[in-house]
Amino acid sequence: METVTCENYFEKFADHNYSDNVKDSIASIIKNNGFVKCTVNIKDVDSSNGNYLAKLYEVDIKGETNKGEKEINLFFKESLTLEKLEVLNINEIYDRELFMYQNFASIANKLQDEAKIPEDERYVFVPEYGGNVKIIILENLSKQDFKTYYRMDVMPIKYAQLAIKALAKFHSLSFVVREKMPEYFEEHVKTKKANLNFNDDWSKFISNVCESTAKLVARNQESISNYAPKMKERLIKSIINPTPISCLTHGDYRLNNILVKELDGEPTAVAVVDYQLINYGNPLRDFFYFIYTGSDRKFRLDHLEDLKNLYYQTMTNFLAYFDLDINDAYPKEEFEKAFVETREYGLMAGLYLGAFIFIPDDDSIDTSKVALSEIDCSNLDVRFKERAQEMIDEFIELGIL
Repeated sequence: METVTCENYFEKFADHNYSDNVKDSIASIIKNNGFVKCTVNIKDVDSSNGNYLAKLYEVDIKGETNKGEKEINLFFKESLTLEKLEVLNINEIYDRELFMYQNFASIANKLQDEAKIPEDERYVFVPEYGGNVKIIILENLSKQDFKTYYRMDVMPIKYAQLAIKALAKFHSLSFVVREKMPEYFEEHVKTKKANLNFNDDWSKFISNVCESTAKLVARNQESISNYAPKMKERLIKSIINPTPISCLTHGDYRLNNILVKELDGEPTAVAVVDYQLINYGNPLRDFFYFIYTGSDRKFRLDHLEDLKNLYYQTMTNFLAYFDLDINDAYPKEEFEKAFVETREYGLMAGLYLGAFIFIPDDDSIDTSKVALSEIDCSNLDVRFKERAQEMIDEFIELGIL
């Protein structure tokens, strides 16, 4: 942790290894908030293999302004330089996240204000503090006791319920914007196409995932080994092609990107972050991505149907605040049909995200220096073996594998 005073801030950090972007951003926040005297504490954050596209910092600024004492607790996410990972354009994904915080959030909050939605029923965006295409600066919710669950765990059902309700509201906001602000929707929402480069490196990575998984599981090895070509084709189609009912999707809706607050060990609130992969497409991709990267088969057998109904009922209730009918936005028949047709996306996400979610704690992936195809998909925590086998068995029973 680094501690400096407001007065010697520039001198202290003149030769420090923090980037100019970080240093200048902190200086700007000090100035914009009118600090006369202050201390600045900066702490590097270990994401524990939960974030692969950024360097993370907690920045606390505390001191005196002309209006009295003030403290600001911030979370900095600074972009990495990706030397070989060409599946993503780092500047573009940061630009998309900035769009969400600096543009779409304002629109959504205004519409929610006009609809007089109660505080506990709103979709909440984490406050943002003037970032740019190299850095995202948010209020540090860990100071309010928000945290993330461990990436390999099966999520608690109460957390899943809160996260699914938040997802339904997030998707609903696209339908609200489409109805209330059609020109904005056409220009700023519908144009957010998938920003992934499905190149040879990506193709090789998917092949590696299927080959490694086939060697790992005990049953139906041939089914998953032969799945790679279909998986590539269907993944691209799922991500690139809008469906009859499409909206702005999160693109990376999983445990590490949904903060949770607990009371007496029970989840009471969630906050969604990391909008870097937003794109216009099938909303149920987010639903199944979330389910299959954070659950086991028992969880799905016990809760999948209820969570499906919760998603649709939450969307129905949320749209009603805006005097919108769910049957105009997402007819039940269309929803049920899409639910069946989209479920395979959960299998695909569960398999390829496994290379990141189940990486052992004592290992790491340096995405700034490796290509996707260079990631070792065979060296995963033992829990992935069981999860993968369960998914394969499940989708064979569903007639998909």
